Amino acid sequence: MWKLTLGIILCAAWAQGQPVEEFLLPSARQVKAVVVDEEGAPVVGAEIFYSNDFRNVPSTQLDGKFQMETRAPVLVVRKGGYESRMIRTEEAAVRITMRRGALGEGGSNRAEESPAFRITLRKTQGERRFPACSGSGQHRRNAGLSTSFVFPKVPGVDVSDKGHDVDYTTQYYSIKTKNGRKGVQHGWGPLWGGAEPLYFDVWKSVKYEEIRYENDGLTIVDARGQASDGQRWRSLGKFGETATYSDVDEATAKILDRLLDGACLSVM
Repeated sequence: MWKLTLGIILCAAWAQGQPVEEFLLPSARQVKAVVVDEEGAPVVGAEIFYSNDFRNVPSTQLDGKFQMETRAPVLVVRKGGYESRMIRTEEAAVRITMRRGALGEGGSNRAEESPAFRITLRKTQGERRFPACSGSGQHRRNAGLSTSFVFPKVPGVDVSDKGHDVDYTTQYYSIKTKNGRKGVQHGWGPLWGGAEPLYFDVWKSVKYEEIRYENDGLTIVDARGQASDGQRWRSLGKFGETATYSDVDEATAKILDRLLDGACLSVM
């Protein structure tokens, strides 16, 4: 399933005129890291996402370590029950510790490699659940899916008519800014995409955070980031449905966040 989701995500990136190559590093970097919890114990089975090797999702071993080569500028480390962490691979040059042996103790110096990163994962406070809708003060739910995001009515946010294609529906929630209209694209349908944010949004981020919700087997991901120029993006998604904005300034993001922060899940 995740491979199908990944293919949809990449197709969406190309369709929006965002060539993947534009965001990759010129050459691959060797990344070595050890993932530990807040007590310093190794975290086994943490998975590393957003490499440019789309066929491979590495995970940490019994000692909490992983190593990989990648051209991706950003990786995200995830483990169920822990908060996710972002690392920037541009800062991941492998460190070599040289230990000089005493004369007569075997001759040449011994090179010992050490992890480039020590990543600490914090445990979450139990399993998070996305709020269910109460039905008041919200836009009408969207027909065509068994579950659906429903958004609050936010002053100043205009709602477009629904647009339909063969296998998906879209709607826009937008505001007027000095740079034209900016807003949230809400799309849903059987082949719309997965819960994950788009690769190019993650790769351009200098700040990144995500919250993952589990509602009776349904995974919902709320991720957001900030690029080096200060522009913000955010993606709220589950399989077959996303609500996203991208390339907006801080003031605009605060207004649009009121819409996404007030979202609930309607179960038909």
